[in-house]
Amino acid sequence: MSPKHHFFSLKLSPPFDRLNDPELILLANLAQERHYEPGSLVYRGGRPLSYLYITIQGSLCVQTSPPIRLPRVFGEESLLFNRAIAHDLHADREGATCLLFRKENFFTMVYECPSLLLGFCHTTVDTPSLFIPSYTT
Repeated sequence: MSPKHHFFSLKLSPPFDRLNDPELILLANLAQERHYEPGSLVYRGGRPLSYLYITIQGSLCVQTSPPIRLPRVFGEESLLFNRAIAHDLHADREGATCLLFRKENFFTMVYECPSLLLGFCHTTVDTPSLFIPSYTT
């Protein structure tokens, strides 16, 4: 897909829908698009994510019992708090196409667009089973 398609995909994805068009154009040009075949491994669990994932077709899931389908925008909690995900991420049965933002681009986005960070706080789903518990001593 082209940056034009990325723009509209982001515009339809909370919390990116909070951004103005020039901000979305910039992000659409930064996004990496990746297609995953049905059931394929997307990311190995046990470590923090390296990307923010925005699923634009299909879906991502973790193979727990029962499987957990991930939200359209996933990874902000892992990126913000360096939390390791507990399970491998897979493309669901229909496969998935995602826009990815590298960790360093993610932090630039929230620095340059504070409304995006606020939106992440509002849209983050409480899914503690997806992350390895962090313990403090």
